[in-house]
Amino acid sequence: MGFSTHYMEEHGFVLIKLFGVVDDKTLLDLVTSHAEKTQSIPDMKEFIDCREISNIDELTVHGVRHVANHIGDKPEWLLALLINDTPLLQGMAEGYRASSLEQRKDVKIFTELNEAISWITQGEDELASAITAFIN
Repeated sequence: MGFSTHYMEEHGFVLIKLFGVVDDKTLLDLVTSHAEKTQSIPDMKEFIDCREISNIDELTVHGVRHVANHIGDKPEWLLALLINDTPLLQGMAEGYRASSLEQRKDVKIFTELNEAISWITQGEDELASAITAFIN
């Protein structure tokens, strides 16, 4: 159960990896920590890699919606969610997306790493290389 974060402030970017068993508390801990570090950043790109999640049996729709709303209004932020193509995780990701769309510029869900990197980096080759190196 857990998460790791890697901030690249020079790019206005954060890479978050979720792994193991993920429940409502894990997500709330992540968002609380993340909110403290990014309070004053008006424009950020977030990349959340969910491919190493092994179990979401204790993750609830209510918890996902609460976490999506907890970070607050960030109208210039972009979020890419990279997930495994499993029905339960897809459903939770869609719930998160729907709950957070009003607070962000855009939220997209991907199952292919290269597509997610291409979308979130928007042509920033240095950032794309850094993400690829960190994930692999």
